[in-house]
Amino acid sequence: MENYHEALCSKELIDFRLRKATDSIKEAALLAGAEFYSTAINRLYYAVYYAVSALLISEPLQADYHTKLKNLFYLKFIEPERVERNFWKIYQTLYLHNNSLDYEDFIYYDAEYYDDLYPQAIKFIDRISGLLNETTI
Repeated sequence: MENYHEALCSKELIDFRLRKATDSIKEAALLAGAEFYSTAINRLYYAVYYAVSALLISEPLQADYHTKLKNLFYLKFIEPERVERNFWKIYQTLYLHNNSLDYEDFIYYDAEYYDDLYPQAIKFIDRISGLLNETTI
């Protein structure tokens, strides 16, 4: 049986997380189609979250909670300019909106706001997927 480190770095786990990212994008589109824009934005956040978690697994790094994952992404990829800073803005925006939806009352997002975030989330997933394709595990 593989040891924990090997399992953590496995291509299968990275592929699984990327598949979850892609599925979350599809879920967001379905929810937006039903005019559940706030929940759709939640799914966009989870799409970028799963993509970043796949990226961290490739290092190998592990984050037990959302803030740690966000901080590791910044420290290991944004700050050393391995990933362009505009992707940090996308991640941070979705992270903050997701937190608002979870912890604040009377927060609603509309179609216009979703329509702005959706292509950014796709661009984010594409960038992380491309980076992972360049990386040899």
